[in-house]
Amino acid sequence: MSEPRSAAELVGRRVAVDVPATTANLGAGFVALALALDLATDIEVDAVTPATRPPFLVDVRGEGAGQLPDGRHNSFIAALIEGLEASGVDARGAGWHVRMQNRIPVTRGLGSS
Repeated sequence: MSEPRSAAELVGRRVAVDVPATTANLGAGFVALALALDLATDIEVDAVTPATRPPFLVDVRGEGAGQLPDGRHNSFIAALIEGLEASGVDARGAGWHVRMQNRIPVTRGLGSS
């Protein structure tokens, strides 16, 4: 399969990842040494047609629910779009629906950002 040039080629696909919490700044290693902790955020991302309403949706459950932006201004969506563009993929071809089950406390230095 060739690499997508437009996010439109990703519509209908889903990816799921588990992102562990981390702690860094271990001694002289500074941010080069870190530990993964037994806390994680489970994330599912669906590529949807940009005509879907809303085209950008972030459903956060657990830590940060009701506090984090739920649309295009969510930092996850912004990073996803920036990553696609940096990879040469035209991100305008899709919308994104994201579900997060967050067990990592936000603003506690555990890598949830």
